[in-house]
Amino acid sequence: MLLDLNNDLGWGRPPLGLPSSSASFSAQCCPSPSLGDISLDKLKSLTIENYQSHKKTVVKFVSGVNAFIGLGQAGKTAILRAFRLLADNRPLGAKYWPWFADDSGITKVFADFEDTKIGVNKNIRRKEDGTKTLASTEYFKDDERFSGVGKDVPDKIRDALNLSDINFQMQLDAPFLITEQPSAISKIINNVIRLDDVEIWTSKLTTAINSLNKEAKIVEGDVTSFKLELKKVAAVTDEVGALLEAAQKLEFQISDLQREGDDINHMLKQVEGFEKEKRSVESALKHIDDCLERAEHIYSKMLETDDERGYILEYINIQADIERVESEHEAIAAEYIAMLGKLNVCPTCFSDINPKALNKIIKEML
Repeated sequence: MLLDLNNDLGWGRPPLGLPSSSASFSAQCCPSPSLGDISLDKLKSLTIENYQSHKKTVVKFVSGVNAFIGLGQAGKTAILRAFRLLADNRPLGAKYWPWFADDSGITKVFADFEDTKIGVNKNIRRKEDGTKTLASTEYFKDDERFSGVGKDVPDKIRDALNLSDINFQMQLDAPFLITEQPSAISKIINNVIRLDDVEIWTSKLTTAINSLNKEAKIVEGDVTSFKLELKKVAAVTDEVGALLEAAQKLEFQISDLQREGDDINHMLKQVEGFEKEKRSVESALKHIDDCLERAEHIYSKMLETDDERGYILEYINIQADIERVESEHEAIAAEYIAMLGKLNVCPTCFSDINPKALNKIIKEML
């Protein structure tokens, strides 16, 4: 079985057409374009663990044609199947789990390129009934891990390898492309030149062009509408200019009114101050009125007091006259009594007066 690492276009046919029982091993050193992120001629080795007849196999490659030589059922085809397991995640399930392995373990396939490593780990276990089942699948590219992939291949892995069916030739495939049926040859050539993709691209491009043409017509209609709108706008430009001038004048008037409003607010604050002073003056005036009322009351009382003072002075004068008269009366009485004592004669009847009668007269006069 031959593997041509220069045949990156994926023809899948060895140029020498050697059968699978060939005992030759050769390497052709010629450059190969890149496939995705990597180039097949940079494949250094393929490691296979627990896959069919391979317990742990490391296959080292050289650039060019690599031949796998061995007896039947020795595991030559299993090498390509393991590589396809890495590239396509096929076959599904766990039928490739080897008979010599334990009840559970991991099938590992990873390719070592010059600048990267890409691999897949499949966790296999046996059920109680003895059947094998796939528990989980994990891909990796260098230190990056991809778990929970199910039946698919992670996009980063698929894009890096960029392999398809035409990159592989299995044991029972025809040794030369020319010996295939015309339809198979056409299919392979179409895959190589990606004719189906070209048709898809052409269809998508045609659809995109038609869509753009429709959008262009819509845009043309929009442009016509915009031109009409522009004419309308041009017609009202002068009116808009006049409105803008009027608005500017209104802004000036509003600014003046705002200044006047500020002045009025200032005056209102001054008026509020005057109102406070007015209330203070009114309170003072009321206090003065109360003082005046009290002064008038006091003045009236003073007038009444002046009248009473006159009466008192008159009373005092009368009292003084009374005291003077009494003093004069006492003096006259004393002189009269002294005269009676000298005369011993009654001033009324001119009869003699005894001491008893004299005492009576003195008592009555005093």
